[in-house]
Amino acid sequence: MIGHESTREAGEEVTSKPDEAFTHAQYFKAVEDNRKVGLITGMIEQFGRMVTDLGREIATEEQRSGVSDTKDTMYPTYARAARQRQENLQQAIDELKGQLKDLTGESEAETGKPVAGSASRAMDASPV
Repeated sequence: MIGHESTREAGEEVTSKPDEAFTHAQYFKAVEDNRKVGLITGMIEQFGRMVTDLGREIATEEQRSGVSDTKDTMYPTYARAARQRQENLQQAIDELKGQLKDLTGESEAETGKPVAGSASRAMDASPV
């Protein structure tokens, strides 16, 4: 077992029950999936705040310059760059949401249970 020293003698084979090995594999995959879910969720939240901040900066710059038409040649360069960054961040958020959906759907299909928001729940269900 994991965390226990072996008391086998020389030449003796170590075997584990297939069900036990599968349970351990499921447990460690669940812990890893929970870690990924936490990281991805944090990134989505952080990117969302950045998108909001950029929106305020764009509005301020447009108001300062008096030009809000992005096709206007007088449109502020900073606002144009901030708008592009905002769009890129939104695309990243959408991709991360897709990864999160794939990750939680995959884990639910394998275990029959939703992936928890933290590894602590997976630890509570430890097969050890």
